[in-house]
Amino acid sequence: MKISKRIRTTVAAVALLGTVAIAGAGAAQAAPGGGGRGELRALVQAGTITQEQARTIGEAMHEACDAAKAKAMDEALSTLVSEGTINQSQADAVEADPRGLIDLVADGTISVEQLKAIRTELKEYQSTDVRSTVINGLVADGTLTAAQGAAVLAALPAKGPRR
Repeated sequence: MKISKRIRTTVAAVALLGTVAIAGAGAAQAAPGGGGRGELRALVQAGTITQEQARTIGEAMHEACDAAKAKAMDEALSTLVSEGTINQSQADAVEADPRGLIDLVADGTISVEQLKAIRTELKEYQSTDVRSTVINGLVADGTLTAAQGAAVLAALPAKGPRR
């Protein structure tokens, strides 16, 4: 089935907006270029944490966000397959390239309705606030003191910008 350029562009734009929101749902609170960078910089300047600790926090936040996104994707797709909304080959295609949902709609692998279901299901599973888990882990392993951990949690925004 051939899709007109205008329809493909419209579907692509709609899918892109949703995909950007979904794919970036992880919090980048402490990551370079993400929300929290200024807050961590202020803590470094105040002598509350070191630059190395700020860098470690940023890396740990990125890793935790990536893991949370992967888990959310797995759980969401599993639910959609078990409900019969999508089949396993469609889930595999989405998982192979979650940012390529536009192409999957355009080439007919998934429908616009299935795209919407995927977006909705992902929202149900995504955890956007990994701050406490990450910071408590850094306190537990001795990277931060309890006082530093409390200061970082107080300084970082509850939910960072979507990346």
